[in-house]
Amino acid sequence: ILSLVRRLGIILLMYFVCRILFYFFNLPYFSVLPVKETFLHFIYGIRFDISAVVISNVLFIILSLIPFRNRSNKVYLRSLKILFYGINSIAILSNCIDLAYFRFTLKRTTVDAFSFFTMEGNDLFRLLPLFLKDYWYVFVIWIALVVWMVFLYRRTEQKQDSGMNSSRYKFSNYIYQGIASILFSALCIIGYRGGLQLRPIGVIDAGGYTTARNI
Repeated sequence: ILSLVRRLGIILLMYFVCRILFYFFNLPYFSVLPVKETFLHFIYGIRFDISAVVISNVLFIILSLIPFRNRSNKVYLRSLKILFYGINSIAILSNCIDLAYFRFTLKRTTVDAFSFFTMEGNDLFRLLPLFLKDYWYVFVIWIALVVWMVFLYRRTEQKQDSGMNSSRYKFSNYIYQGIASILFSALCIIGYRGGLQLRPIGVIDAGGYTTARNI
């Protein structure tokens, strides 16, 4: 669970850095705020980041929490790593795309952005080289963040858990780990919902922290 917390913390860090980059890349489009208030906006944003991290990594979280004897199996650990890299590389890419995309739509990327490539006359493969040429820095930033993510993930890999394969592994271990997994899963559900309020957190909740222009 501690390793899982560290790994989810890595993505929270990536999201936080992406929001800082997004803010400075698009600074003219936002209302000028005092430094203290701007800082608080970034802190409030963590609540939304946690929700996004949990829902995008739900499969990774479940597979990391399932208690079983051979959880330290190399194939299993490698599969978890590939899943983590794949999901979160895409998530980071969507954040990086917004560095340039926002100025055209004045909103963050949503699923309707894909309709742009299905409109008559638009060809993704024809336009992609132009995007790479004009916004090459976006992909450089993305690659740098992914490399940083991989580096930090490797720092969380531990050669412990050898007891998971031990013949002395007892039934009580399953009980303890099962209870811990259930409790952590409950925290993840709260994190996804953004708290204990009746409705899950959404864009409208950002209105409680800032003006309409900065939501």
